[in-house]
Amino acid sequence: MNRMRPCVNTLQVKKLGTCVPIRGILTAISVFVLAWLAASTSASAITLYWVNSSSDAQGIQIERATSSSGPWSQIATIGATATNYTDNSNTCGVGYFYAVQAYNSAGESGYSNITGPASDPCCSYSITPAAAAMPASGGSNSVSVTVTSACAWMASSTVDWITITSGGGGNGNGTVNYSVAANTNSIALTGTVTIADQTFTVTEDGGVSCTYALSASGATYDSNGGTDSVAVATDSNCVWTAVSNVGWITITGDSSGTGTGTVSYSVAANTSSSVLTGTVTIAGQTFTVTEGGVSCTYALSALSASYSSSGGGGSVNVTSPGGCAWTATSNVGWVTITAGASGTGNGTVSYSVAANTSSSALAGTVTIAGQTFTVTEDGLPCTSALSQTSASYPSSGGGGSVGVTTPGGCGWTAASNVGWITITAGTSGTGNGMVSYSVAANTSTNGLNGTVTIAGQTFTVVEGGVVVHRVAITNAVSTVGGVPIVMADETVSFNAGTGDNSTTPLTYAWNFGDGSTSTDSAPQHAFADCGPHTVTVTISDGITSTNVDSTVAVPCAMSVTNFRASLNFPNPDHDKCNFKAVPQPSQCTNWLGTTVTLDVGGAQVSFTLNAKGRGVSTNGTCRFAYNKRLGTCQLTATLSHGSWQDAWAQYGLVNADTQRPGVSVTLPVTLAISNEVFMADKPLHYTATANRTGTAK
Repeated sequence: MNRMRPCVNTLQVKKLGTCVPIRGILTAISVFVLAWLAASTSASAITLYWVNSSSDAQGIQIERATSSSGPWSQIATIGATATNYTDNSNTCGVGYFYAVQAYNSAGESGYSNITGPASDPCCSYSITPAAAAMPASGGSNSVSVTVTSACAWMASSTVDWITITSGGGGNGNGTVNYSVAANTNSIALTGTVTIADQTFTVTEDGGVSCTYALSASGATYDSNGGTDSVAVATDSNCVWTAVSNVGWITITGDSSGTGTGTVSYSVAANTSSSVLTGTVTIAGQTFTVTEGGVSCTYALSALSASYSSSGGGGSVNVTSPGGCAWTATSNVGWVTITAGASGTGNGTVSYSVAANTSSSALAGTVTIAGQTFTVTEDGLPCTSALSQTSASYPSSGGGGSVGVTTPGGCGWTAASNVGWITITAGTSGTGNGMVSYSVAANTSTNGLNGTVTIAGQTFTVVEGGVVVHRVAITNAVSTVGGVPIVMADETVSFNAGTGDNSTTPLTYAWNFGDGSTSTDSAPQHAFADCGPHTVTVTISDGITSTNVDSTVAVPCAMSVTNFRASLNFPNPDHDKCNFKAVPQPSQCTNWLGTTVTLDVGGAQVSFTLNAKGRGVSTNGTCRFAYNKRLGTCQLTATLSHGSWQDAWAQYGLVNADTQRPGVSVTLPVTLAISNEVFMADKPLHYTATANRTGTAK
């Protein structure tokens, strides 16, 4: 920017070329202020210049107003050594007044002269034409400048082959003349001239017509790449450039030149299997480079894996050049590809191995990128379990089945270890299965216990024996007509018979016929009342029940007196027998001195037969006549075993009308001689002393 010449008077401002006197004098600080309008194309810039003659000022304050009488406003405070200030906050066309004053710690000086009004005109510029085209030989021409008011402007070239010959600047309208030097190169030129802040563009054709030739139109490389060069043939003034159009080809030598030259380049290695094709533009010509891809080789991080019978999962890494496609496929159903079923270049294949439910080991393959990956899996150990380990049956037998659980492929057999258990189905198998069997009926009263061996396990069968039940009384007084006779209020022991039932425990329900019950297997009971009682027991094994009953007789108390027992002892040889001497066995029957026991309804009465006569025995001796065919002995017996009167009548012991105590009745009499028991109305069998025997009829 060219400054305008300042006014001669140091207290003046130059406004649009006219020096205007400045009023006012600094008082406290001697400051001479000179202000003028800057020669600028900016529409809002006014530059002030001053001379500060003080030696103790600390700073300068600048104030501005649109009237010489104010109001004033401070627009800047600057250092004491400054001698100018440019006000860039003006509005073009508006007149401004300026004043400055110095200040220090003691205070402020008086204001300087007031300079103004100073204004910046509102300028606009245009040029005609805005551009020009020149031949290669160059030439000269001009540009017209149109300016509002008397605004200043300048013109300057930005390139050395365009020269401003006249009109390098001015105020108001004007003309800029320029010349363009000849272009001796083959490449067209473009340059600019700045005129009044406007851009004027000049283009110039190339100076010569250039042709270019390359030593080769292209090159081919394998995947390893390489380096080489291309020769450029052209005229000495012809300019050329070389540019690679792909990233894997690099210009390593000169990328431009004039005239004949050489372009060196390098080709990076191709890590992909894909063939690459790229170009380099050299002197406007296309140089093509082809690079082969690497061979698609594949490698796996592992070739096999082993698993237990529970299975699992894993992964295999694939190493392959980029661009090499591959797939992964399982060849067995129990190996599943979970990720990486296909890919390009390096990758990972993930897989899962299902649990092996068989005892047989498994081996399968997965084909990955054409390679074989082998998976082996252990089989389950051959363990077995039965659905149950035992069964119980009644003596009637039956049948059943047992489930076998074992891994597939595990063989097993079933065999009975006893003859009464028969395998009817499933004598052998593999994996899970079922064994059926039958149990023959048990005809014994003893329970049976047998086993069946199934898959190495023991299956136990228990079968109950035949049970024979009856009501048995172990301590009856006697039995009449098969009916046990028990005494009232005496404890009697019962049981339910014989037999062995070992399938399940038996339960017993006794009813003694007098309102009393028991659940013992062998209970004891005392009857309080005389008469017949039906004792019943119900025996159950939880499946079937058996009822057994029996009648028990409890006699009532009664007195039997003055009964007559007529005993006939035939003695056909009585005339020959001499009881004073031991007779011969063939001569007579000797029954003298024999002890006779009469059982009258359970009352035991004993006496001895002798030859002293007949009569009633008072001391257990019954006398009979020696020579009488009939011996009669009358005794008195009292029966007092209980109070069951009805039983006597029921079983023919007494007449129903003569059951009252103290009534004389005739009873059957049992005569026991030497421990042989017989009825009086039956043939008499006895053993006499001296081992003589005889028979009475």
